[in-house]
Amino acid sequence: MQALAPHSPVCRVVPLPGIARCEGPITVFPRLPDVVALLEPLGDLLVTTSEAALNMGGISAFMSSYFELQAALIRTAEAAGVPEPEACTYVTSLCAMLVSTARHTAPEHFAGLVIEHQTKGGLSISRMTADIDS
Repeated sequence: MQALAPHSPVCRVVPLPGIARCEGPITVFPRLPDVVALLEPLGDLLVTTSEAALNMGGISAFMSSYFELQAALIRTAEAAGVPEPEACTYVTSLCAMLVSTARHTAPEHFAGLVIEHQTKGGLSISRMTADIDS
């Protein structure tokens, strides 16, 4: 683009599907005040420090895997006899709770979330112990 209009400011933007609901990350480089003002209301705007950082290492590729995980959790609940609507509500509510918890946790406290979300003697601890023993 810069070659087409060498005297015009150019910036790159990487929006994700959630932009349609004004949520989710939007990366921009470089900071152009007009572009920032336009995009800020549409999600969590991150002005990156370099063009290379725009894709955040490709982690947005996790989106489809996330939905595969949710579908697998719903199937697991259904296999336990839970009707699909209730299984879907439970899984999506659980994931929303986890996202909310993460959004309200300072980055330096993220590691503690693993332990905080395990019940001593509960399913996650039992599963971890079984994995270690095998």
